[in-house]
Amino acid sequence: MSILIMKIFPTSRHFKWEIVVFLYLLLSACTLGRSEEQKNTGSFAMPSIASGSFIAICYNPIEDINSDHPLDILSLEHFKEQMSWLKKEGYSVISIDDLLAARSGNHALPQKAVLITFDDSYQSFYRTFFPVLEALKYPAILAVVDKKVNTTSANLADPYLTEDQMRIMKKSGWIEIASSGHDLYKGTLANPQGDIEWSATTLSYDQSSQKYEEAQEYIQRVENDIKESSLSLMRQIGTKPRVMDWPHGAYNEISVEIARKYGMPVTLTLDNGMASIDHLSAIPRILIHEDLDADKFSEKLRQVGRVIPLRIMQADLDYIYDPDPIQLDRNIEAFVARVHAMNVNTIFMQAFADPKGTGVAGETYFPNPVLPMRADILNHLTWQLQSIDNVKVYGWLPVLSFDFKPTLTPVMAWNPNTGEAAVNNLAYQRASLFDPEVRRLIGSVYENMALQAPIDGVLYHDDAILSDFEDAGNFALKAYKSAGLPETVQELRSDRRIMSKWTDFKIEALINFTTELAQKMRQHRSPLITVRNIYAPLLLNPKSEEWFAQSYGRFLSAYDYTAVEAMPYMENVDEDVAYDWLLNLVEDAKKVETDALQKTVFELQAVDWRKAKRNESRIISTTILRDQMRLLEKHGAFNFGYYPDDFVINSPDINVLNKEMLLPN
Repeated sequence: MSILIMKIFPTSRHFKWEIVVFLYLLLSACTLGRSEEQKNTGSFAMPSIASGSFIAICYNPIEDINSDHPLDILSLEHFKEQMSWLKKEGYSVISIDDLLAARSGNHALPQKAVLITFDDSYQSFYRTFFPVLEALKYPAILAVVDKKVNTTSANLADPYLTEDQMRIMKKSGWIEIASSGHDLYKGTLANPQGDIEWSATTLSYDQSSQKYEEAQEYIQRVENDIKESSLSLMRQIGTKPRVMDWPHGAYNEISVEIARKYGMPVTLTLDNGMASIDHLSAIPRILIHEDLDADKFSEKLRQVGRVIPLRIMQADLDYIYDPDPIQLDRNIEAFVARVHAMNVNTIFMQAFADPKGTGVAGETYFPNPVLPMRADILNHLTWQLQSIDNVKVYGWLPVLSFDFKPTLTPVMAWNPNTGEAAVNNLAYQRASLFDPEVRRLIGSVYENMALQAPIDGVLYHDDAILSDFEDAGNFALKAYKSAGLPETVQELRSDRRIMSKWTDFKIEALINFTTELAQKMRQHRSPLITVRNIYAPLLLNPKSEEWFAQSYGRFLSAYDYTAVEAMPYMENVDEDVAYDWLLNLVEDAKKVETDALQKTVFELQAVDWRKAKRNESRIISTTILRDQMRLLEKHGAFNFGYYPDDFVINSPDINVLNKEMLLPN
């Protein structure tokens, strides 16, 4: 059975500002020429469009030609080229009526359907692009911010549409006027550090009281805004909008439900992917924000729905935190610069404090009503990584290992020698998921992480295990009985057939619990990607399923990604066979599903925790880590990363590893 090696964290990270300056010089030398496209590119071909699916295009911004940013303006010439290309390639431009009719089953969408949308309320759309659409008889959606609409006659000095222009376009039958909210486009103060984030998904922070608005206040604020926009557009054009276009693409399940309440069952996002009539409440769109000719436009469309490989850094906020606020700011600044230099596109970010390395969450790095907060920095750091470097951030929390006070029902292990149940002090200290109060408290922690920080996904820690002697507590035994299983662990283990059913029950119980947690988070963060940690023996030895109550095959179906701890030294594999061990891991993953590797993350180790116990340097050579990544990629591994990252001592070495993390064009 795999040995659970606990992490070792420093309690604080003090270092001189001169080191940060040195790091910046180092980072600058490592990142020449890196673009956003390089960080997020993946292999792709022209997408095939399945029945009921369509491509949605978002044009933004559409401004006057005398703008200070002419390269970001869609020229009339190139717009015509793009529309001609769609026609030549056999695409059919569809309307909202087409989508609603297809969803109701009245008629099917064309085979190659495209929805055209425009963001913002500029007069240049009316003067320049509306005549083209009208001449081609191409329907389009125009999203407007009602408070920007000019109530007087057209004036070239005022860039925004007039009510008369909107009415003319609506009357033509080719333009659907959508809402982009009333004040949601402005953003809101989101944390003590002063970040301005998207209003539709963010709790506002009040600097004078140093408090966040309550969840219900946030919901009421968003509802008031959407209601005001709907009523205002009713006054301006005579009908209420049927479509909500989320400012900056930011939405969640709460805001979508509010839009539906006010007559907008269709909402537009900036998510990546092919759209479907089955999910009109959150239509993903490909953003065209540059002046592209037909060739570059077609290349952009090829990106729809492409699967982007993940290049991951798993990072401990315990390394970054410092009680000195000035030093903390410097640490965050240096870490963000390091992330850019390392060329990763995804961060698995520790959201809980664990300075002693027990694996148990006793504090968090975000406000919540259940556990103490060590520091309110998860929101700020997440926003910095997303807005500055376009990096996806997944909040990382334990599933069961929480230090609730007073102590709640723990996971109990049955001892076959004594016949008694007790806590296993050699494993993670976990609370029992079969206790309803435990589920409520853990659910509150997860929900508040999503409520308080703009995370893109969640990483469920590897503590979500139940051994072949667990759980033997009273709540668990009652759950077994309700499921038609014996109500003692001795009986459960006495028969191989029953033992197998017990293992299946526990695997599903843990999956169902994490699914429940994801549902709580999705109220506040959509879309939300789920990742579940799994131990390597689960791929190499099928019998290990009953040791952990984990299943690689079931995880592939239950989560967006399964993160395999591809850490040979943690499994006591000798260095001379570590590469063979990793190769076997990849090959065994391939056998489970044809697309298993696209849904699997291989997490390599940057330190050897065994050496710390022998007072040896635990840092693994970055060249070894690099060679392991090359081996994985050569044999088909699609997503990989490493843990942990130590930005203070440049471990792993940026100069050695950043080329391995850079995705090809």
